[in-house]
Amino acid sequence: MIFVWDLLLLIRIIMFSAVLFFFSVLTPIFLYIWLYSVLSTRWKYIWTSISKLDICDKLLYTSTSAEAGNSNPMLMTSFMNFVDRVLLLHKMSAINKFSLSCKKAYDVNHVGTWISAVLSCNVQDLCLDISMDESFVFPSCLYGCESLTTLKIMDGCLKIPTSVYFPNLKVLHLADVSFCGRHPIQQVVFRFPVLQEFSACDIRWREIDTVDIYAPLLKTLLKQNFHNNHISI
Repeated sequence: MIFVWDLLLLIRIIMFSAVLFFFSVLTPIFLYIWLYSVLSTRWKYIWTSISKLDICDKLLYTSTSAEAGNSNPMLMTSFMNFVDRVLLLHKMSAINKFSLSCKKAYDVNHVGTWISAVLSCNVQDLCLDISMDESFVFPSCLYGCESLTTLKIMDGCLKIPTSVYFPNLKVLHLADVSFCGRHPIQQVVFRFPVLQEFSACDIRWREIDTVDIYAPLLKTLLKQNFHNNHISI
């Protein structure tokens, strides 16, 4: 009898933990739609037409469990599976804005696949805040993306070609980002024909001596801590 009660208690704990995980990664609007989908079957897949997705793992790691986050592979795997399912079930063509914040070192292949999937859906507003233990390199399909109008990147490594072109980008924010060439190169040219706002802080350039930025419509420029290079705007 004691064994049965212990088993039931364990099942309840697991179910409760799963519920907490589910609610912690959903934004308020996402959560309301999910609750309505429980009450009415016709709401079941309405969430898949949401045009803005904001995914963050911050609430998964409380102050008491932050240090244990990296040592909890089950929790990290659950989060990766959750994001996989969201992007798989979502009507990808409807994504206009996508925000991804990862404070833990998830599998780099998973993270790269998420970003590539969103970029293939003509996302316009992309915000990425990714902290990785190993040097994470953003997928090459990011460069030259024609649909992007706003791009914000915090943390990460951008392996760039000698020429980068964003035809419709109007807002670009970069913070704590490293740029490196696909091969040892001396000069990189960025072309932003309609860029109006550019903010860059703590930018590092690896094996790149000269950076030329073409932005004829630029209105706002905030530049701080550019390391190891000559910048021309």
